[in-house]
Amino acid sequence: MTNSISNNHSFGTYIWKKDAGKLLFWVTCGFVILCQVIYRILTVTGLNVPAFISPDYINTVGCAVFVIWHGTITKGWKRSLVAFITLYLVGFIMEGLGVNFGLIFGPYHYVDLYGPRVFGVPFIVPIAWELFMYPAFYLASFLIPSGTKTKLEKWWQKGIYVILLATVSGIICTCYDLITDPVVCGTGPGWIWHLSSDYMTFIHGGIPLVNYTGWILTGFIGSALYYFILESTPGDRHVKSNFLIVGVPLVIYIGILSMPVTMNIVVFHSQAIWLETIMGMGFVILLVLGKYFSQKFGFFDVDPTISHS
Repeated sequence: MTNSISNNHSFGTYIWKKDAGKLLFWVTCGFVILCQVIYRILTVTGLNVPAFISPDYINTVGCAVFVIWHGTITKGWKRSLVAFITLYLVGFIMEGLGVNFGLIFGPYHYVDLYGPRVFGVPFIVPIAWELFMYPAFYLASFLIPSGTKTKLEKWWQKGIYVILLATVSGIICTCYDLITDPVVCGTGPGWIWHLSSDYMTFIHGGIPLVNYTGWILTGFIGSALYYFILESTPGDRHVKSNFLIVGVPLVIYIGILSMPVTMNIVVFHSQAIWLETIMGMGFVILLVLGKYFSQKFGFFDVDPTISHS
């Protein structure tokens, strides 16, 4: 009798989490669209608002809330909290090395646009890194064949899988920066590079190419640590729903893309940045949607444990 009640309770929690996943998906979509509408209104009317209540700032904080919500549903609040803090520290440490020593990304500094900081790193910036690394990890997990992980019986097989997963995740993170750096440096600027470069020379002297290797490295480290957090700690039954596996991470990914894209449309009007957008994040989105609809229409097998509702 006790086991029956326990099983019913577990099943009820599982169904609740699936419903929460749908709710999170639609709330995230609505929030991203609302931020875009507010940004366009402010642009048309010419109203200036403090940075901490700007649509870009609010979009970053709001999507961070959705990341925590998503993590709580899929991993439980304890592991989600550990993962969130870990990714925040990774972003903070890497940014600190760049701002103070010119390492990882090359020498640069942040202006006063982003508010309070410590060791030259604004508090909001590592939160933004959460929004780069978290959805990138899930999208990379989705793009890698779903049956791969179940075949990792030996330590070297798991090692290769983690390297592959973290590398793809790091590349997805970097695709986002292909549009972020040119737009933010060109319209804000939010940060200023100390060295000139032959790449994007119309952006305050150019963007150092080492910046992009730094992005790949940061995304790689964050994703590898995230994987081991998930694998080394016990958790509740994982809810495998397309809303949670691909839907919410993709919306967050598109949401953080939408702000620099809109800024380019309204302010910058750069064809070069459009090319970067299409070849970078646009290509990632196309790959994810291509695999999703290929599964949906039965072009290849799908993990039978995944719910499509």
